[in-house]
Amino acid sequence: MLKIRAAQLEALSQAALRQFVERGVEHLERVLPERCRELGREEVRQTVERAMEKAGRYGLTQEYDVLRLLNCMCVLGFDFDTDARYPWAAEILNRPRMKSGTKMDFLTRRAELVTTEA
Repeated sequence: MLKIRAAQLEALSQAALRQFVERGVEHLERVLPERCRELGREEVRQTVERAMEKAGRYGLTQEYDVLRLLNCMCVLGFDFDTDARYPWAAEILNRPRMKSGTKMDFLTRRAELVTTEA
């Protein structure tokens, strides 16, 4: 029987997180290349990590939803979720009974409206 020790689980977890960060960086470089050049690779990596932290706080559980949150952060501002210009963002993200994908559907639709009006 295979036994996995706590330290091994932690190592696997850390490896999975690093892989997600890398996928997030690649995603941003693909969809927002100019913004990534402005920020530089290390700041892009930190932005992905920040998005992961925010996603956990808001109950976003799917990778796709975290990537959509990341897109919003890069377009509206890294702290758009607490920005007084976008009170609807916190209202959507803080709905406890709303599923992850539904939150991000609402949020991205609203963000698209804001960016097309600008």
